[in-house]
Amino acid sequence: MNPIKPSAKVHCHRNSRNLQRELFEDNEKVFHFRLKEPIAPEILSNVIDYARAEIGARYSLLEASRLVRGARKPGSKRQFCSRLVARVYKRAGIDLVPNADYCSPEDLRLSSLLVEVPVSTETVSAEELEWWRAHDNPIQAMHQAQNAVLDAARSVDPDVESFNDLYSLLVNRPDADQVMAAALRGSGYLDVWRMETDLHPWRYDLGLIDRMTESQEELREYCIDTIKEAYSGGVRFAVNLVQLQALNREHPRESLRLQIELYQTLVRNDQLRREVAYAWLSKHYPDDLKRHMEQIELHSAYW
Repeated sequence: MNPIKPSAKVHCHRNSRNLQRELFEDNEKVFHFRLKEPIAPEILSNVIDYARAEIGARYSLLEASRLVRGARKPGSKRQFCSRLVARVYKRAGIDLVPNADYCSPEDLRLSSLLVEVPVSTETVSAEELEWWRAHDNPIQAMHQAQNAVLDAARSVDPDVESFNDLYSLLVNRPDADQVMAAALRGSGYLDVWRMETDLHPWRYDLGLIDRMTESQEELREYCIDTIKEAYSGGVRFAVNLVQLQALNREHPRESLRLQIELYQTLVRNDQLRREVAYAWLSKHYPDDLKRHMEQIELHSAYW
C-alpha cells in the first residue's frame, strides 16, 4: 500500500463503531450507491451474510478480463469486485444486473435498481494518520489470519475458495481437522477480537466509559449507533454459534470446537458492549433510548 498523504480522504474516523476504514488519494474517484427502494432488514442482513461467507475467495483475473474480451463461460466460485456485489444481492433475491457472473462496475453504476448518493469524506490529518500507524489494525490482522487458515485448507483440498467451504471440508475430510486446528491457533484467528477490547476497553466497562475524556457528543453518538442495532447487530455471532454447535454434534472436530469457543466469546462481548451503551445512555440521555432503541417487530425474522 502506498503511503497516504495527510490530504487523503477517509470515510469514517477512528472512534467509529465500524472498524472499516477506507483511505483514498485526492485524485481517486469514489462512488457510493444504494438501492432505490428500501428493503427489509432481514434481506439486507442476508446480503451482508452472503458477502461475509465469500471472505477469502481468490480473485479471478482471467474471468474479470472476459468482461473486456466479451467472452462468456460459466462463472467459477472465484470472485472479482463487481461479480461479488452482483452475486450476493442475487442470492438475496435482488437482480442488480442481468448477469451476476459477468458484470462490470459500469454495469452496476447503470443498474436501474441503484441510485448514486454523495460520498461522505473527511480530510485525514497527519496526527490521525500517526494514530492509525501506532495501533494494530484489526481488519488487516483478520485478513492475514483468514488467508493463513485458507492456505492450510487448500493444502488439503486446492478447490477450497472461501471460509464457506471449510465446513464441508471438515465433514468430508476428517484428516483435515488437525491441519485446520493448527492453522486456527497459529494464525492468530482465534485472538483477533482482543485487538478491539484492548483498543476500546471502555466499550465493555461502564466505569471506564464514564471516565472517558472524549466529548460527550461523540460518546453519545457511539452509544446511539450501538443500541440502534441492540438485537440485530450481533445476531450473526449467535447464528454462527448455533450452526457450529449443531455441526459439531454431528461431526465432532477439534477445529469446530475452537470456533465454538471463539463465537461464545464474540456473543458475550457483543452483548456486553450493547449493555454498556444502553446503561450509559440511561444515565446521561434517557430520552435517547426512547427514540433510538431498536424495536423488533412481532413475528419478524428477528423475533
